[in-house]
Amino acid sequence: MRYFINFRLVPLIVLLFILGCFGGKIIERRPDPEIERLNREIDALESARDEEITNISDESERRLKILWKELERLKQKHKDELGNNKVLYEQKLKELEEKIVELRKKNLDELKQLQIEKEALEKELEKYAKTGDVTIFKTDEGITVRFPDRVFFDSGKAVIKPEGKEVLDKVINVIKKFQEREIRIEGHTDNVPINTYLFPSNWELSTGRSVVVLRYLVEKGGVSPLKVSAIGYGEYHPITTNDTDEGRAKNRRVDIIFISKQGEEDISQ
Repeated sequence: MRYFINFRLVPLIVLLFILGCFGGKIIERRPDPEIERLNREIDALESARDEEITNISDESERRLKILWKELERLKQKHKDELGNNKVLYEQKLKELEEKIVELRKKNLDELKQLQIEKEALEKELEKYAKTGDVTIFKTDEGITVRFPDRVFFDSGKAVIKPEGKEVLDKVINVIKKFQEREIRIEGHTDNVPINTYLFPSNWELSTGRSVVVLRYLVEKGGVSPLKVSAIGYGEYHPITTNDTDEGRAKNRRVDIIFISKQGEEDISQ
């Protein structure tokens, strides 16, 4: 019997033989280096995001971190001073930690009180806020009530206009509700020079304006003179550029600041 080989089938036979050698196993693909790199970048970004979230804190927490840092310094200081006297050291440490907790509570209470005063100011001055004649905002220092100079004064003068007195009467209404709060009045000008008999420079103009506002609060509003102060900054504390008319108008202002009581105590005492 004769056998005939069909040579056209040889490549197919060889392919089947090779596949049979692998026993049906699937060849694993190596990871793509580019995909691995992108995954590493994603992991790094997520880690950075988590760290940022951890670092976010409100006003009270930021102040608390400062207090804890001071506590660590004092702990080391007292440890050095007390040497090996463990009982005295632990007693002093406990006192410091209790003071930190007390100060934190005071800070939180103060923040709540400031918010109450801010809302009272916003309600009292609502009409003027709508016209851009007042801006009220919180800072680390307390609450700032900012007025353009035109609300109180004519150009180059330090005599309060009748309509300006009406505005100050609104501020006085709030001050009387919170009589323990200390108030500071700040006068500011633009950088355009002034040279008159009453005001040889912007120093005199800004200081004169802050003083007449202070006197109105005390003499007409009955605000305690022990709780108010006045300062003139001239042109040297601008809040924007003096290169435009709009910028100069913003820099000419009177700020009435309700001063925060936070951070006034020294935990080292």
